[in-house]
Amino acid sequence: MSNKTLVLLSTVVLLATPLFSQQQDEPVPSDDVVQLVEESSQSDQASPLSEQPLAGEPEEAAVQDEDEVSETPSPAASAGTTFPQFVFQPPAPMSLEEFLATRDKFRVYFDEGATASWNTRLIKQSGRTNFVFQDFMAGLYVTTRTKNFDALVPFPLPVELFARVAAYYPLSHTFNDYPQPPVNMLNFGVDFMLAPVLQISFLDYVYLDLAAGLHFLYQKSDRWHYVHLGAVGMVGLQLPLARRWTLLLNGFASIDNANLGSNRHMEPYDLAWQYQASVGVRYSKNTPNPKFYIPSKKNDTHDYEKFLQKEQKKSLRRQQKQWKKEEKQWLKTLSQEERESYLERSKQLKAEEKERKKEQKALEKAQKAVRKAAEKEEKRRLKEMEQ
Repeated sequence: MSNKTLVLLSTVVLLATPLFSQQQDEPVPSDDVVQLVEESSQSDQASPLSEQPLAGEPEEAAVQDEDEVSETPSPAASAGTTFPQFVFQPPAPMSLEEFLATRDKFRVYFDEGATASWNTRLIKQSGRTNFVFQDFMAGLYVTTRTKNFDALVPFPLPVELFARVAAYYPLSHTFNDYPQPPVNMLNFGVDFMLAPVLQISFLDYVYLDLAAGLHFLYQKSDRWHYVHLGAVGMVGLQLPLARRWTLLLNGFASIDNANLGSNRHMEPYDLAWQYQASVGVRYSKNTPNPKFYIPSKKNDTHDYEKFLQKEQKKSLRRQQKQWKKEEKQWLKTLSQEERESYLERSKQLKAEEKERKKEQKALEKAQKAVRKAAEKEEKRRLKEMEQ
């Protein structure tokens, strides 16, 4: 045999040896084992559970959930009683249309600001210059104004009611334009107005107010206690700065009877008039401005969601109050041992609930931190890509 033939036979033998040894190592199943395997496979095919292998899994999950619930039984169950545990029942939600319709109900507005007053009293003289007394006062005011007043009456009304109270401090007093130094530093004035007001809208961006009504003034001065009563007119502008904030600019003019105070016998006046100007703001939570100058991300849907959350909190407090009242009456029917056991279990459950909320808060905080870190990393990556 040549050398090439020997090398070829040696290669064939080396390649065949591992395969032959592997086949020799594998055990050959006996007839009994083959029969047992066939029977088990037939029994698996005949079994109804083998056709639905997942049928038992939901039952096991349900049992597990029941075990988890049973690990935290209610205080009543631990005490061996039947008093039900508190379960919050949320109220029926109001629709968005119904919520927006509530803005057409009768409401009352409040606005406040700074105001100034120029008060003139005149005594006519024959053959000489008239006596003119002038006071300049500054102060603060509060206004109450109705909204949808016609909702209280069976017929539509074009006007609303307007009431204003202002507190003044006199800054100067003159007689025929000559300053008169004050003697008493505790002088003051209180001004009151009541009138119906007509509002004219200019595309909901500017509102013009026109009013005419009653005017009353009480002023304590160095010489007299003045009491004025008369008629007043108002011209005002409402400027909707933001969705809930409104700027108000108002001007007033009144003509009064100034002889109702302590001066009526010693120093009666022939004529008295007053000018007032005020600058104020209004914050309206229930009826926001339909149009405004400063853009806002909030809208009617946001207000609606806040309203639902508030109503749920109110309902929760009412239900908890009623449940605690019934629980208190029910505890009186228990023995001392049962009552102590119930209260102890209640205390334990409250501690567990407090700990659970603490863990939930920590988890939310951690998730928020991770989310912020991811956003920061994403911004950094985008910035690097742009560069």
